[in-house]
Amino acid sequence: MRRAWLLPLIGISLYFGGGPAKSAELVGLDHYAVNVADLQRAADWYRRILGFNVLHKWNTTWMVGKDNIKVGLFLRPDAKPPSDPDKELLIQHVAFLLDGDKFEAALKELSENGVQVDGPEDTGIAYSAFFNDADGNLLEFTTYHPVTTPAPVSVAPTVGRGSHSH
Repeated sequence: MRRAWLLPLIGISLYFGGGPAKSAELVGLDHYAVNVADLQRAADWYRRILGFNVLHKWNTTWMVGKDNIKVGLFLRPDAKPPSDPDKELLIQHVAFLLDGDKFEAALKELSENGVQVDGPEDTGIAYSAFFNDADGNLLEFTTYHPVTTPAPVSVAPTVGRGSHSH
C-alpha cells in the first residue's frame, strides 16, 4: 500500500515525456475523406480517373477505392470551398504514390480525360503533379527519385607498399 503513490507518478512522468509512451502500432492509412456536392458525380469521377470502385454506400457517405487505397465521399450539397486555403486549417492535398515508370503515362491519361494538371515539378527528392477532383479537392501524383548506388571506384593495383591517392 505504501507504494500506491508511485503509479500515478509514473503515469505523469510518461505523459510529460519522462519515458517511452507507446502509441498504437499503425499499419497504414485506412482512408481519407472529402466533402462532395453529389455522391454519384464524385464516385463516377474517381472511377473514370483513378479506377476506384464503390465499396460501400451509407445514406450520405460512400466509400470508393481500389486495393489498399480508399476515399470516403461525404455528401455536403451546401458546402462551399474555402475562401483562401492558405489562411484556413485544412488538409491541403492528398498524394498518391506511383512507380516511376508509370508516372508520365498517368499524367498523360489525366490530360486525355480532361483533367488539368499542374506540373510535374522536381521537388529535389520526387516528381509531383497536382490536379483537382470533380469537387475541387486537390490531389497529387508523386514518384520518388530512384535511389542510386554510387558506382564502384576502380583502383589500379599498386606494386610494393607505396600509398596511392584517390
